[in-house]
Amino acid sequence: MENRTKLQAVRRELGYPAATVLHFGTWKPELASQQILSPVVNGFLAATTTFLLLDWLFRAMVLPRVFPAGRLVEVAGSWAPGVRARLLIFLIAVAFVPLFTMLGLIRAAAMRIESGADTASIVPALTHAGEMTFAVYLAVGMAFTMILARTFTQPLTDIAGALRRLRGGDLATRLQATASDELGVLQDGVNAMAEGLQERERILQTFGRVVEPVVRDRLLAGDLRAEGEERTATVLFCDLRGFTSFAERTPPRELVQTLNEFFAAMTVRARSCGGFVDKFIGDGVLVVFGLFDAAGGPEAGAAAAIRCGLGMRDGLAQLNDERAARGEPPLAMKVGVHTGPVVAGTLGAADRHEYTVIGDTVNVAARLEGLCGEHGCEMIASAATWELARAAGAQLPPASRAAVTARGRGGEVDVYRVA
Repeated sequence: MENRTKLQAVRRELGYPAATVLHFGTWKPELASQQILSPVVNGFLAATTTFLLLDWLFRAMVLPRVFPAGRLVEVAGSWAPGVRARLLIFLIAVAFVPLFTMLGLIRAAAMRIESGADTASIVPALTHAGEMTFAVYLAVGMAFTMILARTFTQPLTDIAGALRRLRGGDLATRLQATASDELGVLQDGVNAMAEGLQERERILQTFGRVVEPVVRDRLLAGDLRAEGEERTATVLFCDLRGFTSFAERTPPRELVQTLNEFFAAMTVRARSCGGFVDKFIGDGVLVVFGLFDAAGGPEAGAAAAIRCGLGMRDGLAQLNDERAARGEPPLAMKVGVHTGPVVAGTLGAADRHEYTVIGDTVNVAARLEGLCGEHGCEMIASAATWELARAAGAQLPPASRAAVTARGRGGEVDVYRVA
């Protein structure tokens, strides 16, 4: 429609002077305002008005329904004048066209005066024409400004609102692309960014279920060295007492459900005390304290581990209450705690590895946990851990001190047994 209007304007521009020459045999310059300037100006205004109105209607009503997924830039043959082109059209329509119109009126009046027309009749006519031109272009300019501003401000407002929602954590935010110009590219970019953030969050959530979140975040930040590093930490082992016989008489599905309930209860206690769950081993849990947080020294890690072991007992008691309400037998557990040097790093093959701790401290904690059954207690902590926790001001329960022999390790280990 815009091209048709321009073509008609060109035909009028060429046709009026030619018809005048054919009919009168001559053409005078004072006819330029009526036969050339007026058709050009009117044709341009008609084309601009049509373009702006159709552009606004298509952006507001047509494109959102025809292309609900957006990405108009990727659609072959889709093209729209960019922001610069539309601003240039707008500038010509509201600035230069009125100036040319006034110039045409003044030139026409000058031509008539030069041809001997009465000045007293020309000046009022010029004044009236100028006032009408001012009123018309004022209305046209305001209409053009509102239409064009709407096509700019609405998408920008939507983009700003979407970015605020994304920053607030609403990763499901999406925008409806309304054009293939720069604004459409921005809208598609915001959608692509939202999709990327949503996918990244999904990956992080999945990664966080496989790897402890604190380890995941440090791995992603590059804070952990793959070759390993030696640190002082407190290691806690916890597993179910009599699990082998329990597994023999329990259906597989029920067994998995029981283990998941047990692990969930123990993990909550471990994280609440500042430890990170290194791994699940069969029916056991390995928790490490004081590995990443050096504040407070080994004493803080030892105190947190003792507090965690006691909290695990409370957590198991709550779980047993729930199991009793369902008519299921109670569970019992064993806990072993030891403090000492460990080597922390990523272990495994080139395409499969995990971040873990190894060393004699880990082995001793595992052996102490295994001795709980022989000594008839729920928790055994090494004297080293116990004294460090006492130095940190931890509230320790009544415990008996003893020297035990850990399997596979020479010499005795001083421990405290918590009944």
